[in-house]
Amino acid sequence: MRGYLETGRTPVVLLSFRLFIGALALLPLTFCVRTRLLPVTIAADTAQRLIDYSVAIGYGAGTELRGTGMLIPKKGMILTNEHILGADTRCKISLDGIQFYDAFVTARHSDLDLSVLKIETGASAPPPSMQWPEIHEQVRPGLPVVAFGSAFGLHQTYMQGFVSHPERRGLRGQPDSTYYIQMQGITYPGMSGAPVFDLEGQWLGINRAAYGYSTTTGTGLVIPARIIVDWLDSLPLSPSHDAQ
Repeated sequence: MRGYLETGRTPVVLLSFRLFIGALALLPLTFCVRTRLLPVTIAADTAQRLIDYSVAIGYGAGTELRGTGMLIPKKGMILTNEHILGADTRCKISLDGIQFYDAFVTARHSDLDLSVLKIETGASAPPPSMQWPEIHEQVRPGLPVVAFGSAFGLHQTYMQGFVSHPERRGLRGQPDSTYYIQMQGITYPGMSGAPVFDLEGQWLGINRAAYGYSTTTGTGLVIPARIIVDWLDSLPLSPSHDAQ
């Protein structure tokens, strides 16, 4: 048995040769993996800039989070989903997940599932450099996206995913004129109302709801940014004005 290993009686030299050939066969695959940008990542400075748009919306005293909102720069206002608030006209909000402030509803659009909140005095002002984000206009399948929200009650949770369908129409109970961006990977309990961005920080819209037979599939619908801005601009005291 000299000169053999316990590998099915394969000579050591032949075994070594086979391992070498196998390693060569894996080289192209290894090269491909190393040259692809996986997993989806975002630059740290971009992430820090985008996280300031995420606002937590809480129950009662505010310590239990029920959803997310998007801070509207320079206005002390927040954009969120109407279904998060239900019939409530007031709620608690937090910019850091620790200190909570009172806010009240100033506008609603039930068909779009949108509400605008006004923060009462006492809340910290948004950073002076904060601007209304540039809109990502050409949405395509496979586009990597990120969102910051209160997933499972955890404020400013970073989620990453991708566009599944850029213009989903004909959903049950929705008019044909209404469409959503279908997403995968960023829609979980607590992420309703969370702003959604591409990797460069352009804005795609806000999460509306999960879609399917479970709220934890990650498949969801996003209200497109352009539709949101058009509605905001139609309001008497448009919160998007002067925020460019």
